[in-house]
Amino acid sequence: MLTKKDRTIIMHTDRFSVVGIAKRSKLILTMMFVLIITTHGNSANAQYLLRGDSNTSYSVASSGKFMVYTTSVDALHKVYQYDFQNKTVKLLFTTKQYIFSLALIKDNSLILFSSCKNENEPNHVFCYNMKSHKISQITHGSSCDLYPSFNSQDHKIMFISSDTTEQLNEGGKIWDNYFIEEINLNGTNRSFITKKPIPFLSNPVSIPNSNSILICPGDMHTSIAEINSHISNYKTILKSGNPWDPIPSPDGKTVYFISDKSHKFDYEIWSMHIDGSDKYQLTHLHSYLQDLQVSPHGKYLYFRSDKARLQTYYLMKMNLSTGQITELCKPTIFTGKKIK
Repeated sequence: MLTKKDRTIIMHTDRFSVVGIAKRSKLILTMMFVLIITTHGNSANAQYLLRGDSNTSYSVASSGKFMVYTTSVDALHKVYQYDFQNKTVKLLFTTKQYIFSLALIKDNSLILFSSCKNENEPNHVFCYNMKSHKISQITHGSSCDLYPSFNSQDHKIMFISSDTTEQLNEGGKIWDNYFIEEINLNGTNRSFITKKPIPFLSNPVSIPNSNSILICPGDMHTSIAEINSHISNYKTILKSGNPWDPIPSPDGKTVYFISDKSHKFDYEIWSMHIDGSDKYQLTHLHSYLQDLQVSPHGKYLYFRSDKARLQTYYLMKMNLSTGQITELCKPTIFTGKKIK
């Protein structure tokens, strides 16, 4: 029962981790998705965590030369840039509130992320300009806005939103009934893509050369679905294997995703055709994988691997032509320690 004003809960199993830190008000639980719980009155000092076991976020530049990321130090308030070749780190910006779900867009000139301006607000979508070094707030209002990404077809920002909270027996509230929305980069013309609420949505990803979006709907992300952004038509393309982090290839013909389909609790990278056919296992790492990304030319996959399942995430790169997997970063970079 959540009875104390300040409480830390850490629970780890082979299936998922739940890590939450609440000060006076909120507790965040993550089981391949984000749950946001208000425990006492206002919404001060909430720590937002990503899907999976890690409370950090990263995004690799389209050039493959650097990434932007948060670390677990300083309560996720800071975003850094890491140069893969020179192995150098520089601080990009700091906010007062927690940052998560980074996405580099527009030729690496903009960083989308979720955060809030003050501790009494739900999360909204923000944008950091790498050239002007300025932060702008994209979404406003009473809804909780999460997982921003760029829809290359409509040239708009997509994100997950919720205006509904559900009362819990423990005494808190949880955001529920998620929608997919889109908005212009300047914050105008906000509109719904999905007309009906869907529970526990993952981050929406646009499929190139189409009007469709990939998501993982439902409790524990037990499926992958395709939604037509123009008519809100919903189609399930994968129903088994506990899939998550679906990402389309740049030509829109292939979907890459993470699943423990072959062996329970061993999470591997799989591929399939966009219609869900011809599923193929790409890795045999017997690890816990998360945060799957694909390079713009479709040659590489980026992901984080935690074989020890101790929240020690190595950043990896896989060459899709050869199958070769190389290590780009050790876990120390995400914990804010000195890079070796």
